[in-house]
Amino acid sequence: MLVYVLVKVQPGKESGVARETVKIEGITEAMWTYGFCDILFKVNVRSVEELNKVVLRKIRMIPGVRSTETIIVSPIPIYGSRPSAKFSRKTHTKSKFSRR
Repeated sequence: MLVYVLVKVQPGKESGVARETVKIEGITEAMWTYGFCDILFKVNVRSVEELNKVVLRKIRMIPGVRSTETIIVSPIPIYGSRPSAKFSRKTHTKSKFSRR
């Protein structure tokens, strides 16, 4: 299950929070953000129970974490309805006005 966790951090505590999250199993990527949250984590877990452990028992327990928002994502099956890139290139590279 692919999940993104957005974390708000107390000012000045960002580096400490980032250092602690390196220790958490399941977090595969971390990025600084600018806007309504401070850090974005990409999390890969097998179940909602495992997600609860990561968010509730680990991330939220780190000193300096103010709040979290969790987004569970699902793939959009758009590829079956689109022509492949290979097909698109072939049909768009020749102009109907080109000479043969």
